[in-house]
Amino acid sequence: MRATALDPRFLKLKVLSDKTARDRVFERLGDEAREYLDRAEDVEKVRLIEPLLKKRKMGLDWSESDSGESEEEDEVLDVIKQEIKSYRAETEISREEDILSWWRDRKAKYPKLARLARKYLCVPATSTQAERVFSALGWLLNKRRLLLTGSHVNNLMFLKEN
Repeated sequence: MRATALDPRFLKLKVLSDKTARDRVFERLGDEAREYLDRAEDVEKVRLIEPLLKKRKMGLDWSESDSGESEEEDEVLDVIKQEIKSYRAETEISREEDILSWWRDRKAKYPKLARLARKYLCVPATSTQAERVFSALGWLLNKRRLLLTGSHVNNLMFLKEN
């Protein structure tokens, strides 16, 4: 459902008749956006904190309060909620439009959702379908059927797949 919610052609989630179910999908997207952001920020924090830890080991001390962290977290939540609210207010695009271009054009407007869109709307690079066809072709063309013409092989493969 998350991929459908991130598809601007179906962002109203009309497939779900219940409004609370639609809201839940977007809540989960918000939670995932926050987790995704936390992981990216953790890497950045480690990079920034390493020099400070070295100073502490050398005996240099600094005063630090933890109260700013919860404020920053609340601010991030507000930004994500606002981003989702603004995205939900967008109008659905036509089914012929390219959704990846749509997200590329709005990457600056919805940076956190654009990251999730890349995750969910990407096409996995796989050759499974081609491997299935070759495998089926191997079963079809055995010693007794090597005299089949190309059109007969195509017709048999069509019948097998459909």
